[in-house]
Amino acid sequence: MTVIALSALAGALVSQVVLTGSRAGAQTASSGKEASVFALAGQLTRDNYGIFLVDSASGTMAVYEWVPDRAQGRKLHLVAARNFTFDLQLDDYNNSEPLPRDVRALVQQQHRLGSGAASKP
Repeated sequence: MTVIALSALAGALVSQVVLTGSRAGAQTASSGKEASVFALAGQLTRDNYGIFLVDSASGTMAVYEWVPDRAQGRKLHLVAARNFTFDLQLDDYNNSEPLPRDVRALVQQQHRLGSGAASKP
């Protein structure tokens, strides 16, 4: 039942974004940027569900949890928000081996070996 409610809420959010996005799109057409917000319902923990909003134009995301409320039944609670623009510019962070630089070195070595072998008769 909770998943159905979250899916309906996510659908309503998406339709609201689409409707306001079309009006905002006309206003931002001169800048060449168009709003693109996606709403996804998903499970946060074993018993808790939420909605993930991702704005690819601004590089931000927010996570809302669907929590019980004695007075109102259930409501959305903001769990986290983050701008991920700079996260996507990292080459290497919190990774296990092989590291990206090691893979790059292997690929460069393979290209050197491959091009050298191809040029030999």
